[in-house]
Amino acid sequence: MIAGSSPGLIGSGTVKAKLIRQANEWAAKKGLVASVVDSKGEDAVAGRNCANAEIIFKALPPDRVNEAGPVYRAPNQIIETRTR
Repeated sequence: MIAGSSPGLIGSGTVKAKLIRQANEWAAKKGLVASVVDSKGEDAVAGRNCANAEIIFKALPPDRVNEAGPVYRAPNQIIETRTR
């Protein structure tokens, strides 16, 4: 499990992406692949709380990744959508 938060008015998805990236880096150092099992998060609320998230993941050998279900990789590009 890995958890984190970020100051500013951002969404929990941005925090989750950072955590997934960290999980993948940690697993890669051990020759494994991170497979996200579950996640949760809360968006920032001005004046009340920072955005936060938590992911639960398994570190698996590369040849067993398909047994664990989908593997979520950290995005290499974040697209921001703004509405008016």
